[in-house]
Amino acid sequence: MREDLQEFFDKVVTELRTGMVKRGHPYKYVTLATIDSKNSPVLRTVVLRQITQDLIGTIYTDSRSNKVVHIETNSSASILAYHKGKKLQVSLSGTLMKIEDQEHIKALFHKVNPNALKDYTTATAPGSTIGDPSQVTYNPRLLNYFQPLEFVTSFIEVLQLQDPLHHRARFVKQPDGSWNGDWLTP
Repeated sequence: MREDLQEFFDKVVTELRTGMVKRGHPYKYVTLATIDSKNSPVLRTVVLRQITQDLIGTIYTDSRSNKVVHIETNSSASILAYHKGKKLQVSLSGTLMKIEDQEHIKALFHKVNPNALKDYTTATAPGSTIGDPSQVTYNPRLLNYFQPLEFVTSFIEVLQLQDPLHHRARFVKQPDGSWNGDWLTP
């Protein structure tokens, strides 16, 4: 990859990874898109819990959520992140899969803030109709529906808004794990 593209790519990866450790960083909360049974995109905001140098991300959810149902029939997914202060938009495309290894799931579950555990212990599935919010009931911690998901990035498109020229690039992951990039017209 050309040096200028490599620098841009490295900047994006660094910024994404900073979102995992810096409190209040805009890349902590991202928009996740999955495809439903009618082939329609479904968007929601999720917490990106981790992202590796290889751009493999981790998201936590309730195993009964729609996103889990969606990826069972179509694992294609996208993540959109925008940093308002830096005017940097990052769109990641790839596949979203359930993490199945029970020891890995257990280790991730133990990292969950105790105050957030209730998100995975509701008696009814997310999206179930209820009379009012006070009717939500919770199971004990041991009866939970915690399901970590792994997002494997295969394609990135980045837009940097800046004066006098915006910068836009795409990066495609190669079979050997490297990335090829191209500058695009903004």
